[in-house]
Amino acid sequence: MENELKLNQDGINKKTIFMIIAVVVIIALGVGGYFYWKKTKTTSQEQILQTIGETGEILEKSAAQGVLPSINNPDVNPISKTNPFKDIKTNPFE
Repeated sequence: MENELKLNQDGINKKTIFMIIAVVVIIALGVGGYFYWKKTKTTSQEQILQTIGETGEILEKSAAQGVLPSINNPDVNPISKTNPFKDIKTNPFE
């Protein structure tokens, strides 16, 4: 009876203290690891999107350089050629 009373007066035994500290450390490592993983995951997604954007810009520039001929659309509108006097600024009948 005296041993039990003495054990209770000393508080919790060393094994219980060690177990509590171990559980607290494991929980802290788990929470810290989760936040680190979440930050790393977000950073890697942003880097992937940035890389894709840069690659698209590079491909767009390289596709337009010397590969395609310059396109000059001919004036095929027949209405623009119907008035022979459109460039004259003065009235010829005055």
